[in-house]
Amino acid sequence: MARQSSSASESVQRRQRPERDWSIAALVDAVEKDSRRKDRALGRFMGLWQELVPAELARHLSVSGLRGGVLSVVAASASARYELDRLLRAGLEQELRRRFTGTLGRVRITVGAGD
Repeated sequence: MARQSSSASESVQRRQRPERDWSIAALVDAVEKDSRRKDRALGRFMGLWQELVPAELARHLSVSGLRGGVLSVVAASASARYELDRLLRAGLEQELRRRFTGTLGRVRITVGAGD
């Protein structure tokens, strides 16, 4: 019986995950790596955005972020919001999804003061 319990404890020890490095340096490295990955994705998206959205309309819009597959856009006025909504429904959203390599689930447009 003692032999079985020792082999069981050995197999449990072998299956354990390696201990994580909880140092500040490791945390900073992880945050920096994640940030670079997100910046690259947003940069690729912004290239498509500039290519597909008419310049006249783009002057009244500000992309505020892309998180969890949700693109957040701030429109300077209700008319700019309406015009973007029409474009998205007419096929712009589908084209962005087709050409963007990341995840784009939906576009959220708000009216407010853009940057």
